[in-house]
Amino acid sequence: YSGFCGQANYEPGTTYGNMGWNPLGWCDGTIKPTAAPTIDPNAPGCPPVYDPSVVYQSGMNVEKDSVVYKCRNYPEGGYCNAGPNFAPGSTNSAMGWIKVGSCDGTIAPTASPVAPTASQFEGKGCPQAYAVGGDYSAGDKVEYKGRVYECKQWPYSGFCGQANYEPGTTYGNMGWNPLGWCDGTIKPTAAPTI
Repeated sequence: YSGFCGQANYEPGTTYGNMGWNPLGWCDGTIKPTAAPTIDPNAPGCPPVYDPSVVYQSGMNVEKDSVVYKCRNYPEGGYCNAGPNFAPGSTNSAMGWIKVGSCDGTIAPTASPVAPTASQFEGKGCPQAYAVGGDYSAGDKVEYKGRVYECKQWPYSGFCGQANYEPGTTYGNMGWNPLGWCDGTIKPTAAPTI
């Protein structure tokens, strides 16, 4: 669990170090620096300015002091919303943010996303109701409180049947994607003929 990595008494190789660190092997010397990121010179401008009141998701870009940052994927992406000590450009920003490059100007707004409507499932009914501990695989659809959710692809599908990861809850987005609303039940298919 990465929450232990920066805490005292949880250093790698100590008694409690295995709670946050995984030994990978031995090393000697230093790691060679990577190449600087490249930016498309025809890019349309800067993404929105970082705002600590916004809840950032993995993959979202922000601008701070003409530098573009991208929120890391889960679990590191959780640091994108961990407060001023983890904000882009701060001492700990690399824990949640990746420097993408620099920018100048603004990006024209795009159309607002359209959430699936009830008509997406109209006449089709609701899939089986979600059950804690169920054996769910990537692509499985369930109904939870009138909404349809789809189990994410591996490795996130491992969360789908676990308690505290129910669809539509605080941690549900770790395993489930919302698809829309539903009503009723799915009509049974005809029995196979042999």
